[in-house]
Amino acid sequence: MRKLEIKLLNGVVFKDPELRIREYCEIEIYEGYDDQHNISDNITKSDINAANNLFATIDRYDKEESSRIIQHKVIADKLHAIPNAELHSLDKDDWIGITLKIYDLLNAFLSLKGIGLGKAFKILHLKRPKLFPIFDSFVVDFLLQNKSATKDAKLGIMCVDIARKDIINNLDSFKVLTGSLSNLTIPLTIVRCYDILCWTEEKWINRNNLNTPKRIAPSKSLHITGKAIHPLSGPDIHSDTYKVNEQPLNNLIKLSDPKRSKKEMMDIDFNGCKSVRDKLKAICMRLGENGRAFDKQEIIRYAELFEIKRGSVLPSDWCDNTVSGQDRSKKNPFLHSLGKSRYILLK
Repeated sequence: MRKLEIKLLNGVVFKDPELRIREYCEIEIYEGYDDQHNISDNITKSDINAANNLFATIDRYDKEESSRIIQHKVIADKLHAIPNAELHSLDKDDWIGITLKIYDLLNAFLSLKGIGLGKAFKILHLKRPKLFPIFDSFVVDFLLQNKSATKDAKLGIMCVDIARKDIINNLDSFKVLTGSLSNLTIPLTIVRCYDILCWTEEKWINRNNLNTPKRIAPSKSLHITGKAIHPLSGPDIHSDTYKVNEQPLNNLIKLSDPKRSKKEMMDIDFNGCKSVRDKLKAICMRLGENGRAFDKQEIIRYAELFEIKRGSVLPSDWCDNTVSGQDRSKKNPFLHSLGKSRYILLK
């Protein structure tokens, strides 16, 4: 019987993922974290303690870190808008909306002194264990070859997007894998299996770091990975050509398909856009599909993802029924104001 395989977009192939995950659970941190899911909107001291069991190091160098997280009400508000949905289950339209909400949530975390992506995602997995993998420095480096930008919400978004694509591409295998692992003392979600595979590959294989909390070096599953001759979607994203920190976001190669642009990642057609206003119009056309109403903050969030300054987002100037829009009617208005900074596309 052929062993289960999982093939990632970067070309890494796990030829026996079950063996790798079982070995992780035997010698790395498992109990004390994976049995501490707390699906709610408010961050608690128990969440902090569980994250620290997985080496989040919250409060280690600044005793006020946990207080800042717990007391930051914006985090709870942003988390409330995000469901504990299976990452792979979100369709294209749902995913675009959730992406913007995750971007806001990550920015709320990263606005706090001392909080980077690793600490944020170790908490977020506990709050939404079906949706969020853990993206600490090892996993971010494995996926993006980026060791420095741990305070960049855009990189967090890219990691989640890559994880979603990897899981969708291997969904049958991940379902079989979680079924095979159902006899573990603590069940693991699909996204947790995914981040364990990435994390162990970066730590144990790429960095040859075989130190573990239980002082038992990994050995059983070190041989189970290889490199695909033909990666699923074009060139290896670990190539120097695709290093995230070497080019602005609006010129980034789409990491889950390096042959396509970041613009296509959000399903926005920027072809023929010659000005910032043209790009903002394209963003509005995407947000307003099928008669959907949207607000200024949604436009701003998209604009920032494409390195467009929020000061350029002036939707009232683009309306047919506002004073500023009528003053600029010669510029072809394309929105209709609903009041209170809400808009629909002009028919």
